[in-house]
Amino acid sequence: MTVQLIAGVWAGALIGVSFLATPVKFRAQTLPYHAALEVGRLTFRALGWLELALAALAAVAAAVAPSALPTWTAGPAAAVAGALVVQRGWLLRRMDARVEAAIAARGRPPPSRLHHVYIASETIKLIALLAVASG
Repeated sequence: MTVQLIAGVWAGALIGVSFLATPVKFRAQTLPYHAALEVGRLTFRALGWLELALAALAAVAAAVAPSALPTWTAGPAAAVAGALVVQRGWLLRRMDARVEAAIAARGRPPPSRLHHVYIASETIKLIALLAVASG
């Protein structure tokens, strides 16, 4: 399996979860907000594990066939890794705490910029993945 193929699969999963399913879920009028939060939390937890597996697989593929990668893909690959570290190490932990509080209170949390930061990091990650996939 090539790094480009792994990046393409990863980009597809990211588009499906972050840019399609999640926004649509919060537009469903019959789905209670706290239920949408719970589903979202579980979905992003699963996506996170998938991303870690794909990152490990891509690292192994790159180590096995380093000459198969154009040198310019190192920058986009580093952007993907950086976004993943920021999201998993800091951002998702803070967002998960907000979700836990909202679910417990069965209400909406106060406004926060965390979602904007997350959307920006997902967009950077997606563009970088697409760049690696096209390499």
